[in-house]
Parts: sequence; structure tokens; C-alpha cells
Amino acid sequence: MGKDGVYLKHEISRFHLRCKERATEFLIRTRDDGSSAAGDIRNLVHRGRRAEAEANRQALAPIIDAVLTCARQNIALRGHRDDGRLDEQEPLTNDGNFRSLLRLMMRHGNGVLRHHLKTSARNATYISKTTQNMVLDSALAVIQNYIRAEVTDRFFSVLADETTDRAGREQLAIIFRYATQEEGRWCVREDPVRIVDLLREIKKGEEETEGEVRMTGENIGEAILKKVNELNLSGTSRMVGCGFDGAAAMASQSVRAAAVLKIDNPLCDYYHCAMHALNLCVAACTDQADVRACLTTVKALTTFFNTSAKRAEALQRAVERFCPEQTRSKLVSLCTTRFLERHDAILCMCQLLPAVTKCLDEMKNWYSTETRGKAIQLLSCISTPSFLVALFSLEAITAVVLPVARSLQAKAWTCRQRWRT
Repeated sequence: MGKDGVYLKHEISRFHLRCKERATEFLIRTRDDGSSAAGDIRNLVHRGRRAEAEANRQALAPIIDAVLTCARQNIALRGHRDDGRLDEQEPLTNDGNFRSLLRLMMRHGNGVLRHHLKTSARNATYISKTTQNMVLDSALAVIQNYIRAEVTDRFFSVLADETTDRAGREQLAIIFRYATQEEGRWCVREDPVRIVDLLREIKKGEEETEGEVRMTGENIGEAILKKVNELNLSGTSRMVGCGFDGAAAMASQSVRAAAVLKIDNPLCDYYHCAMHALNLCVAACTDQADVRACLTTVKALTTFFNTSAKRAEALQRAVERFCPEQTRSKLVSLCTTRFLERHDAILCMCQLLPAVTKCLDEMKNWYSTETRGKAIQLLSCISTPSFLVALFSLEAITAVVLPVARSLQAKAWTCRQRWRT
């Protein structure tokens, strides 16, 4: 205490005065009134970082937009080679749709993109295939997060179907079917959540990759369940249904895909695809010999006329002369997978049959030996009573069944709506 006390000595010490000055300076620079904040180095660094981030966003926006546009329109992004620098000049070789879209943007005034591609380092252009895949993965994550938020704490069903793409890969589409509210009304949605390379996924799950990879129902079911669990839903026990086609590998209640899903989800019952079942029932009529012969003849006629420009033009002239009321002048090919989709081809053949007959009759006098012989053969086939009866019977049957098939293919219909139709 007193003038020689510890507190008074500390108060007048240089150490205390220096700390007091620093504290006062700190308070001045961190005030919220903005009077002295402009000189704060943290704010200067923050503003510079924010400006740099904003410039990067503006440069990335057209790149992301180009990737998403190609994805939305089902357009392939890449050419044979799509790496290296990018400028406004078209290359001698096609380097893909993605880079062409970026050139189009630069040619039509996108200065931000032009400046970015000209000034950025070679490893920071963000137009490589790696960046394209990252953008697509991010878009997938956004979509999945939205669907997960809708499905969480609700009952849902899983639909799945597989097909082979042009690259020969076995692609499995996984779809969630659930009820949600839109504009105050309950409706049913069917949203795809994953497309899986099924063969590769099964290979990952097998201990031994040597030899045959078995596409069993159990392996398919485990692949579906794995991808559903990766979405981190609140609980897959709310899965109350699964819908596949009627293949034995998918539909068996004991050892196949439906059974695998039911192990962890006791409420998950299997439902056969109604459209697929109807298609199988109607397709059974082709077991009749006359119907098979009729479809074979229709397919041969379509191939005969559509694979030659000269014969197609001759048919068009015959339609204008003998069937002027028809809007079609070309035969429609038969659908190879769905019997019900053959209605358009059958109906077109019925409508253009007079013109087809007259055209084949004229082709019997052509100089081409191949065309002349084929025309005589086809004319003989379509002139038989069995062909005519089978053709018009098919037209009548498919005309009745096709509206039902269209309703079964409608998105997000309920069983009650289908029964009413």
C-alpha cells in the first residue's frame, strides 16, 4: 500500500503502460461502429479473400452450367481428347460438346470465362474430366439430399430395373416411391436416386473375382440394399415395398432379391410390375403360328422399304396416289422389347396396306433382280387370308389394350387410380 505499494509501482511501469496502450488500440480497431475498422489488416485480408472467392465463383459458374446443361439434355461431354488449353478457335479435331459449349460462351461475350481460361494456371482451369465428374457428383449429392429429406421418417418403396447400355454395362436404376405434399395436396412421387453398374458392384462384394461373376438374385438384392443404406436414411425399416419385373432372380420370396430386402425390412412386400405382367400376357398371343408369321412379314416389309431410299420414295409416291388421306408415308418399325408398343407399327401397316400392295406390284417389273424377287415374295405373303386376319386382329387387340398400358406406365399412379381405369 502507499506510494511504494506493489499496485502503484505496477501501474506506472513500462510493461503495464505498453500493455494498456495495446489493449486500447485493440479495442479501437475492433469497434463495431466502423470508424476505425477500415485499417484493420484482418478486414483487408478478409475483403481480399472475399473478392477472390467471388471472382472464382463467377469463373466457375459458366463451367458448372455447361456440365449441368449437357447432363440435363443427355449430351455426352467429352470427345476423344478433351485436355489442354482452351481458346475461342475451333480445333481440327472434335474435342467434345463440353468444350464446344465453353467456346460458344466466350464467342458470345462471356468475358469472365475468357479471362479465367487465359490467365489461370494450367492446373487451375477447372475444365478437366476430373472437375466434370466432381460437378456431376455434387449435383447427385444435392438431388439425393433433397430426396432423403423428403423420404426421412416416411414410408417408401424401392423400384429397380436393369438394362444393358451401349457400352455393354449392366445398369441398375434404383427409384424411391413415396407420398409427399405438394401445394397442400398429397401426391405420389417416383424419384431415381442411383444408377449402379451392377456387374462392377457385385464384383466388389465377392471375395474371389476370378471366374464367373454370378448375377444371382441374392447378389442383386445386396447391391440394392447397400446403395439404399448409403443414403443414410433415418431407418430402412420404413421400406414397405419393392417392385421389380417378374424375373425369377428378382421376384422369388425365398432366395432372390425380394427376399434379401425383406430380411432387414420385414414390412417390405414384393409387387410385380403391372405393366410388365400385362405385356407378358398379351405377348403370349404370338404363340399362335399365324400371328408369328404376320409379325415376321411386317418386320420384313419395314426393313425392305426403310433400308433403301429408292424403295422408300416409291412407297411415298404410292401413298400419295392410293392413300392421300394418310399423314404417314413411311412404315414404322416393330418394337423389339415391348409387345404393346407395336401398336403404332401394326396400325401404320393397316393404314398403308393398299399403297404397300400397289408399290410391291409395281416393283415386280423393276430391273433389280434382288428387289424384284423380294417384292414378289412379300406380295405373296401379304395377299394370304391368314396374314390379313392376323394383322387386323392384332390391330383390334392392341387398340383396346394400349390405353390400359399407357395408364399403367403413368408416373406416380396409385393402385386405386389404375383399378378405376
